[in-house]
Amino acid sequence: MLFYLLSTSAGEVLTMIGALVLGLPLPVAAVQILWINLVTDTALVIPLGLEPAERHAMKTPPRDPKAPILDPVMIVRMVLVAAVMASAALATFHYLLQNHTTEYARTVTFSVLVVCQWANALNARAEVASAFSRLRVPNKSLAFGLSAALVMQILALTILAPLLYLVPVAWTDVVLYSALGAVAVIAVSELHKLTVRR
Repeated sequence: MLFYLLSTSAGEVLTMIGALVLGLPLPVAAVQILWINLVTDTALVIPLGLEPAERHAMKTPPRDPKAPILDPVMIVRMVLVAAVMASAALATFHYLLQNHTTEYARTVTFSVLVVCQWANALNARAEVASAFSRLRVPNKSLAFGLSAALVMQILALTILAPLLYLVPVAWTDVVLYSALGAVAVIAVSELHKLTVRR
């Protein structure tokens, strides 16, 4: 839960800082960040706390009571995931700004950040095991949370769009750029987990 919250929040922060450094307009509005933190994170972080233990849990020696909650391995993964999330969001925003309005690019970038967080929730299901192997381990709470987050995101892009300063966009753009961001987040986490296992 802590890894998920810190890595996704860091990704949002890096996105905003990166835009300022690059001299770009803000990629997401304040109300959109609130939506991500209140709706997306809430729907996913609680189910992550109900995740079944990994197979190796009973074979791992107890942790030192003085050890930090997040060890260096998890901190490195947090930084990697946050950097990839920010890179995907900034690349999407910068590319779309070439041929679209700021509001259009911001709407798609908002969706990219949300979907990257969904992908990160799948990564966060296990500390060492692959996200793909965890698909065989049922977590009905997470499935419900992802479904709720999906429905809320569709509402955000349609009915609630004016309240969130979102504009109509091509669904192909939303799906394409969000999918690319999600794949990048999962890929970097899987590579890091593979390195740790070896």
